[in-house]
Amino acid sequence: MKKNMIDNQRMMLRVADLYYNRDLSQQEIAEKLTISRPTISKLFKSARATGIVQITVNDITGRKYYQLEQELEDKLGLKEVFIVDTAEDVDTTKEAIGEAGAAYLARILRDGDIVGVSMGSTLAKILNYPQQKIFSGVTFVPMIGGIGILANNLHSNTIAEGLSTNFGGNYLPIHAPAMVSRIKTKTELMKEASIKRVFKKASRMNIALMGIGAPTPDSTIFKTGYFNHDMLREIADEKICGDICMNLYDKSGNIERFKYNETVIGINVKTLKNVPYSIAMCCGENKVSAILGALAGGYINVLITDLNTARLLNHFEEDDPVTP
Repeated sequence: MKKNMIDNQRMMLRVADLYYNRDLSQQEIAEKLTISRPTISKLFKSARATGIVQITVNDITGRKYYQLEQELEDKLGLKEVFIVDTAEDVDTTKEAIGEAGAAYLARILRDGDIVGVSMGSTLAKILNYPQQKIFSGVTFVPMIGGIGILANNLHSNTIAEGLSTNFGGNYLPIHAPAMVSRIKTKTELMKEASIKRVFKKASRMNIALMGIGAPTPDSTIFKTGYFNHDMLREIADEKICGDICMNLYDKSGNIERFKYNETVIGINVKTLKNVPYSIAMCCGENKVSAILGALAGGYINVLITDLNTARLLNHFEEDDPVTP
């Protein structure tokens, strides 16, 4: 072996030892060995290439499916994906998604943040998992009206209030239904100062938490009494694949052509495209098309779901629209 090669390997070993075993910074190593920072960087790269330095990433967070998560992040263009186990019953799966959602929110939340909240049975599970850290100056705002006939625990007001208790801060309720029968009624309600205040605050949210619905009798829009069987059959005929904040959309993420959207008292879901963390929490085979439609519309950039749903998403046809 040539002398210069031996000397180079000795230098790799020396630099690696100082950095990894003795906790010296690259600047401290440069001063100690009288070599430049770029040279140190090259030595680190060579040390990894030759096997002197071997880096192993151990999953210590309990994320069992990190490889599939990374594949979906790359494939679907998502900021982050979190996958939980698929349980035998859907309620247990939703509980796991709620727990993951609470932990993720605790990680990204900062004092003074504005968090928009939608409605839904999966999203409501997040309330069962209060975190240890309490934040200040955080405001939780509903992204859709909250008064309904049934299942008040699924409404945005209830969830926003519960999150303010679990994480600190305050919440602004919307004293209006999620949907009205006439556009004129909506126009008048949206003039109310208390409602305008909520949506003005929501327009500045930097985190959005939402469920994704599918037009079925098990959906939140049906359970809360806003849609009946005839309405579900009607929207199914229009090839609607999902809803966010009761805004119906097709597989391309289009919300423009559906008349029921015009009477929803909530945010314009297009604003979700500009939210730094737009987090969807959902599961189930019937939600795959809805998730893909939401991706196509650009409404979500973080997904928390279960293993079965994730596997189905990972095998969707490549020509399906997922780019807004």
